[in-house]
Amino acid sequence: MPEIPAPPAAEARNFLSSVPLFQGLDEPTIDEVARHLEWFLIPGGQALCRQGDPSDGLYLVVSGRLSIVRELPAGEQVVLSHVGRGDTLGEVAALTGNTRSATVRALRDSVLARLTHTGLDRLLERHPKLILALTRRLATWIGPEAPPERGRGCVAVAVTSTREEVPLPEVAARLAAALSRIGPTLHLSSQRIDPALASNENRLGSWIDEQEARHSFLLYEADPGLTSWTRRCLRQADRVLVVAIAEGEPALGELANVLLRCEGRPREELVLLHLRRKERPRGTARWLGLHSFLRHHHIRMEVGGDFDRLARFVNGTPVGLVLGGGGARGFAHIGVFRALEEAGIPIDRVGGTSMGAVMAGLHARGFAWKDMVRLNRWGWVRYKPHKLYTLPIISLLSSRKAERMLDMMFGDDQIEDLWLPFFCVSTNLTRAEVVVHRFGEMERQVGASMRLPGVVPPMVENGNLLVDGGVLNNLPIDVMRRQGRGPIIAVDVSAAIDVRADPSYQVAPSPWQLLVGQWRKTAKPFPNILQLLHRSAVLASDIYARQAKHEVELYIDLPMDQFDLFNVEPLNEIVEVGYQFTKDLLSRTQLPETIPRSA
Repeated sequence: MPEIPAPPAAEARNFLSSVPLFQGLDEPTIDEVARHLEWFLIPGGQALCRQGDPSDGLYLVVSGRLSIVRELPAGEQVVLSHVGRGDTLGEVAALTGNTRSATVRALRDSVLARLTHTGLDRLLERHPKLILALTRRLATWIGPEAPPERGRGCVAVAVTSTREEVPLPEVAARLAAALSRIGPTLHLSSQRIDPALASNENRLGSWIDEQEARHSFLLYEADPGLTSWTRRCLRQADRVLVVAIAEGEPALGELANVLLRCEGRPREELVLLHLRRKERPRGTARWLGLHSFLRHHHIRMEVGGDFDRLARFVNGTPVGLVLGGGGARGFAHIGVFRALEEAGIPIDRVGGTSMGAVMAGLHARGFAWKDMVRLNRWGWVRYKPHKLYTLPIISLLSSRKAERMLDMMFGDDQIEDLWLPFFCVSTNLTRAEVVVHRFGEMERQVGASMRLPGVVPPMVENGNLLVDGGVLNNLPIDVMRRQGRGPIIAVDVSAAIDVRADPSYQVAPSPWQLLVGQWRKTAKPFPNILQLLHRSAVLASDIYARQAKHEVELYIDLPMDQFDLFNVEPLNEIVEVGYQFTKDLLSRTQLPETIPRSA
């Protein structure tokens, strides 16, 4: 890291006084701390330290933004939190001498001050108050995990374009307006910066630092080409929104070279702008093949809610909805969509298992709740895919009608072409692991998520057998959590008490007894083979789902015991139960501030 000159004493004193760790110390002590500091500039994308490195001191974030990343044994990287101006890094390692527990990487050019072990020891000896301050700070988050999100500081976002035809000023203005509804936002462009300020790099840097202290968001609007201002925008941003016209030919143009980063997680997000109203997006996979984007967004210029959704992703607060599986009981999800819509609660991303995957997919595709009722009545009540029995060698039912039904619902849709981010899960029976589907054919991926083993034949993929996601994860809250930060609403449609037999039975009846009883209309309730197979397959993951309800911001546990898994006839009644229960729950529940609710 290149070392930089220390700032003037008054400036250093003002900064240290704003750091929570040093608040309450008198001015002479603050000045002594300043004399022990070493000042560095760390370029965006560079690692400050890596997990397992020896500690070299305590760091203070003067300006910029950094991410704390846990590197897992399988090679996966999990972002634990972000830090900004006034935050401290490496307290535990500095005090204990242990190695770094996580990797810290600069998201943009950042200035840090380092207090070496020697300097820290001297200060602790002379000023015992610092020991107390450190102890109090560590007590709030010390443990096996890294600290939670602390003073996150200002989020800097660069908005750039792939070609000059993109209406970037309008897009930036619409996004700035949406961000302003979340927190104070400053919209910067080369035209909005004082020429005298722009010509002096040091003055401009200091001025931007001042603006970061006053605002929640800095939105950098890049120039059409790779000007010096555009390069500054890309260098100073925590994340970069690359705006492209969805109908255009996929190409990054001049951006292709500067978007390639040496290391770390991607920070670029693709924004596909839809200028013409049409049924649904197409060809997104070609755009995604150009660069390793962190995520992508479909934005319609005429739909203001799309910019609000983009702003929530920028803020790290997109509302995620997770829908559980449960056969015909999953129709209740439609009622949940209706209740959330009437309450003004947005849905920014969706995911689900089995029937929950079907409903989540229809919503992500853009269907209103009334259209979902119509489609499901046509698909399940008229097609009756759950009634096509076959020779029971691989399964009890054939999947032909189910495949035709999914083709009717989704056609040739691709997951990446949906209006909202979507995922569904299936179970790899061959490898005993959960499979998360985030790209590819909707019909095939959703179909894999709802193939109950023994009831419907498994899907074959490269020799592996994929079956219902409910076998291992019937309410994939953890999958949604791994997709990124943001509040989660989970909807559970599994029954608390599912399969049951009439108390008069002492032993299980024979098939002939049941047939005769049904013919004479004297049969007493006993679960059939479909109900027994379903309950056995998803029992373990249903138990886990109920345990996970404390991990979400809103858990909707719908009362579904009265409805049979395989009886699709009372579709409207099931939808109404989901609607009324959710509506009543929302009317008496104080939602977290992270879940927005319009008037």
